[in-house]
Amino acid sequence: MLRDRAVLKDRAVLRDRAVLSDRIVLRDRAVLRDRAVLRDRAVLRDRAVLRDRAVLSDRAVLRGRAVLRDRAVLRDRAVLRDRAVLRDRAVLRHRAVLRDRAVLRDRAVPHN
Repeated sequence: MLRDRAVLKDRAVLRDRAVLSDRIVLRDRAVLRDRAVLRDRAVLRDRAVLRDRAVLSDRAVLRGRAVLRDRAVLRDRAVLRDRAVLRDRAVLRHRAVLRDRAVLRDRAVPHN
């Protein structure tokens, strides 16, 4: 009878150990699963950060190109405006020369 009790007691101890062992295994699995989830979230967050940085970088590049393009447009307009001013001055100078010639011609030719 004592032997039966000892056997039952041993079985209970073994069963308790098995339960505890299973709980430890389950807890370890849960910890590992949680770590994997956290790691996956960190990876996704890092990817999102990198994607956001790439988007911002692309926007900055495009904005920089737009600024350069705008500057080129403004520079071209300024060049064209300067050319127009110079052309207008040349036209006015040419007209003045023609007017002066006409005045000199009129003075040189006696009127009858």
